[in-house]
Amino acid sequence: MHTPADVLAQLARGPAVVRALLADVRPADLRRRPQPGRWSAHEHGCHLALMEPRWAERAALPPGAWPRPARHTGHARYSLFLMARHAALHDMLHAYRIEESVLGTHWPTEPSEP
Repeated sequence: MHTPADVLAQLARGPAVVRALLADVRPADLRRRPQPGRWSAHEHGCHLALMEPRWAERAALPPGAWPRPARHTGHARYSLFLMARHAALHDMLHAYRIEESVLGTHWPTEPSEP
């Protein structure tokens, strides 16, 4: 994702990707936490659903606004473009965690399949 168009396209794809992944999680596993203190697939989906409207509002920028500097407490150099790209990467991180729930990854015990 090197251009604003790339980032906007990824942000637009994010919700559909997350919905599809959540649909793949077995209903019995949807709220199952992989470990204490780690989120369930349901919690990841809820988190993204809360964040989506905020990012959608901010992504409608004129072309000249994308390189504008932005502030972030954890980064010395930051811009609106990087903020939007981080939002897209953030969505995919949570999508990956949901995928781990589909696979049963990191669960301390998994019942054996019949």
